[in-house]
Amino acid sequence: MIRINLLPEEFRRSERTSFKLFAATLAAVVLVCSAFGWFAYAYFGEYGEARQELAREKDKLASVTERAAYHDQLEKEKKDYEARQQTIKDIAMSRMLWSEVLDQVLDVVNNDGNTERHLAWFQGVSVREAAGNSGPQLAMPGWVQGANISKVADFHDDIENAPFFQDVKEMSFPGGRLEVDGQRQPPEALRFDLRMTFKPAKDWSKNRPDKGAKPAAKPAGK
Repeated sequence: MIRINLLPEEFRRSERTSFKLFAATLAAVVLVCSAFGWFAYAYFGEYGEARQELAREKDKLASVTERAAYHDQLEKEKKDYEARQQTIKDIAMSRMLWSEVLDQVLDVVNNDGNTERHLAWFQGVSVREAAGNSGPQLAMPGWVQGANISKVADFHDDIENAPFFQDVKEMSFPGGRLEVDGQRQPPEALRFDLRMTFKPAKDWSKNRPDKGAKPAAKPAGK
């Protein structure tokens, strides 16, 4: 129903805002303030903490990445070192220590000063590289004092008992040719050619797991 207020304006009763409109407006204001408060808390609180956590994780990642790169570098250096080590090992396994061999030959020659068994001397020493499936070859032409061929055989037997002989594959037959030199005393001497062919490097005692096992090597021709 239409209501018309015919009173003059100064006598009219001022109209009040309805309670429902006021409550709705108040609720809207509270909701907006709450939304701003939650946003401020989320942004400055949880979001800020999340950003700090992200920064910490980035620092950790950078540190891990640096350590990983250092680890990769160490792995590369380790492989290079192992390759060099293996090369040195291969070279060592394929080289005969001739100074040790000759020292043992000299021990046989000296025979602790006993010249009754044999007295030998040499013209020279030569070494040939390995050929085929054999190892290096050692040649030592020399003489044994006297005309008794058994002294040459005794010298060869003592060579067979030397430690290095376990790496010998073949040795020359203990023969000799009589030579007479009036400037020597006694003048007779038996000239012989001592030749030894060594085993391949892979069969040397130092390269075998059963080091120290002494095989029975036989001189060539026996």
